[in-house]
Amino acid sequence: MVCVNFCFNFHFSSIFASLPPQTFRAVLSESMEHFVNCINENTSIQLVANHFFSLRATSYIFSNLLVEFLISRMEVMGENPELSNLYLRLFKVVFGSVQYHPNDNELMLKPHVSKIVNNSMNMALKAKKPYNYFQLLRALFRSIGGGSHDLLYHEFLPLLPTLLKGLNQLQSGIHIQSMKDLFVELCLTIPVRLSSLLPYLPWLMEPLVSALNGTQSLIAQGLRTLELCVDNLQPDFFYEHIQPIRTELMQALWKTLSHPVDSIASVSFRILGKLGGSNHKLMIEPQKLTWIDHGDSTAQYFTSSTDSASQSAGAIKPDHIPPHNASSYVSISFSEVMANPPPQHSSTNSTTINLPIDKVNGVCRFVFQTFKSC
Repeated sequence: MVCVNFCFNFHFSSIFASLPPQTFRAVLSESMEHFVNCINENTSIQLVANHFFSLRATSYIFSNLLVEFLISRMEVMGENPELSNLYLRLFKVVFGSVQYHPNDNELMLKPHVSKIVNNSMNMALKAKKPYNYFQLLRALFRSIGGGSHDLLYHEFLPLLPTLLKGLNQLQSGIHIQSMKDLFVELCLTIPVRLSSLLPYLPWLMEPLVSALNGTQSLIAQGLRTLELCVDNLQPDFFYEHIQPIRTELMQALWKTLSHPVDSIASVSFRILGKLGGSNHKLMIEPQKLTWIDHGDSTAQYFTSSTDSASQSAGAIKPDHIPPHNASSYVSISFSEVMANPPPQHSSTNSTTINLPIDKVNGVCRFVFQTFKSC
């Protein structure tokens, strides 16, 4: 049955493809809405559209008619989930046609780029379901972001200030994590040359840090962007722009060294190597430390590995509770190697003290002075 439908759609589309270009345009322009509705009712009819996209004689005309129809009905993408999925799928096919016939379809898409971007940003602010508009921008950026569509890149130059500012404000706001990840990806994948981004480089720094602390795909994208900057920008110029976020950036980069995916860890190591000694100079502020907050007031305060079973790590010792009822501790361990250990005991005697966080400085000062006097 599938084979029959394919053959029928192929021969049906071939009839229209054999028409003169003027006749083909006249027929499709009058019936485009009906054609799209038919695709919505029967997805196999999209094979007809795919055949039009693949043929050089019909690709430019059909793509132009379809994208004009979709742009005129973009407001539906924020209201009707069923039609929004269909329109988004058709938009993706139109963007993908640029890869098949770049010389013709770049010219077709060029006058529509600004409309798509501006409509998506403006309608997303008013729509009930704005996620589809940002997915549309992601599909556009991905389809032409390979570095070989300079004609389309020029269309983004006047849009850069508004686009980057808007996306930065959105990713800094309060949204669900999937939306924030999408905003960060859009900031880092705007299809322009790096030289065009130089005046707006500060607007990329915060999304770059967010990407390095995000999901695996975002980390990979953030590392690609960071390595592109390190390879192509003068060190002084680059370091000047990362000063506001230098600590967060370097901490995120060092953290990716322990990522379970080897490719990400190796890229991080390579970037740190390209930074040279500067990767240490940038870390001039204290590291962010994490501690375990023990909310239970009966938490054990002092434990020793040489204690009996009743005084093990899980036992409760009320007399070990700090008198000031502190709830945050830092664990400090001391180990002593015993020359003649008792039977059934380890040769290493270790003791762990859970100090309240406000007592750590005084104890550390006492320990350092003791070692210094020795």
